[in-house]
Amino acid sequence: MDDSTWIFESLLVVVGLSIFEVMNSLDNAIINSEVLSTVSTKSRKWFLTWGIIIAVFLVRGLLPILILWSSNPNFSFLELITINSNPALIESAETSAPVLLIGGGTFLIFSFSGYS
Repeated sequence: MDDSTWIFESLLVVVGLSIFEVMNSLDNAIINSEVLSTVSTKSRKWFLTWGIIIAVFLVRGLLPILILWSSNPNFSFLELITINSNPALIESAETSAPVLLIGGGTFLIFSFSGYS
């Protein structure tokens, strides 16, 4: 794969994920504003603070690493964080990609159809 193809594919993935995140964030913002309009200021601040910490750091940060680890348990947590420096891990992640993609696709189908 030459550099221009790799750059194009990387940009396509970033743009696609950005659109997906914006759409989910707008949906969450609408629902949160409705729910938060009925609670006290203290509860609203608590919900927003902890909600952001949990959503950004745990769900979007730690959960993907845990999912990758569950499909490749023979690697340590530190090896997963530095995935580019370990050719064996890259090969193992590529081998497990179909299972990960099936899980992600199933989640998106359920999200789209309202079952999540």
